[in-house]
Amino acid sequence: MSNEICIIGVYFGKFHNYFNLWMNSAAKNDSIDFLIVTDQIVEQKFVNIKTLNISFDETRKLIERKLDRKVKLKKPYKLCDFKPAYGYIFSDYIKEYQYWGHCDFDLIWGDLRGFLNEYKYDQYDRFLERGHLTLYRNTKRINSLFKVKVNGEPGYRTIFSNGHNYLFDEGSILEKICEQEKVKVFKERLAADIDVVHKRFRHAFENTERTKNYAHQVFYYENGHVYMNYIEADQVNRKEYLYIHLQKRKELNLNVTNLNSYYITSSGFYDKNDCLITPGVIDQYNPYPGIEAEMEEREIYDASMWKSRFKAKVAQNLIGRIIVGLFNFVKYKFK
Repeated sequence: MSNEICIIGVYFGKFHNYFNLWMNSAAKNDSIDFLIVTDQIVEQKFVNIKTLNISFDETRKLIERKLDRKVKLKKPYKLCDFKPAYGYIFSDYIKEYQYWGHCDFDLIWGDLRGFLNEYKYDQYDRFLERGHLTLYRNTKRINSLFKVKVNGEPGYRTIFSNGHNYLFDEGSILEKICEQEKVKVFKERLAADIDVVHKRFRHAFENTERTKNYAHQVFYYENGHVYMNYIEADQVNRKEYLYIHLQKRKELNLNVTNLNSYYITSSGFYDKNDCLITPGVIDQYNPYPGIEAEMEEREIYDASMWKSRFKAKVAQNLIGRIIVGLFNFVKYKFK
């Protein structure tokens, strides 16, 4: 074993239709190993990508055996809360690595090694803070952080025995644990995390110069790197990203014959063919609808989220579940 980093991805059921692009971009990062834990058959064609074939139920039993307690794990999405414990749960598979991490599959990897070295990842115990990618120093202390209790927050026993999603992998609970335990954390956003609110591709968080949005911008993958070209002061400029996260987009059109060069858009993936990226090309693949249209998209999204949160809150008790059930019955009976 020569690579010192292993990134663990756990997924059950059919992969996204662009999983092959995920695989190819991961393989380009050949100085980093990936462990895919899944019930699907994955072709073993890349030396740095390994597979642990296991069912969802077998994974639950593995977790219970490692933690020596029963857990509530009825749906794969709940695994997000278990991500901080992957170093503990899958310890048998990462013994020789200096760092381990967890990741998602709705993304395309860029030049991981280039970014990790530039930002001196090995000076941190926890590098990045998102569910789609976080690295942890592979030590007993760091791998057991999830067990630490902080005042005013639920502990891991509560989180793992409850079907509710606590965002344990990227929320405030783990952040407070790291602060309390004086864990050195790298927090800067290096990825292109695509917004779920808008149709066109734009950054979800505009809190750094790297994640600033422009009226005219387009994302693409090229030879192991993820870029965004954008127009500023009538000039086409470029920024590079650790990876691009296509959150909650499972099915996109695949129009790619060259796995080393393609545009990444809201409608799908398209061959780039090494053409010059002009303002016209940018508007072709990621058209800007205007500020009013994007404000309307935001209003529609916020309204739908309010309804969902209200229903979830109401449904937390028996009477609330009865009310929601009656509402849905009437809604579909008389629509």
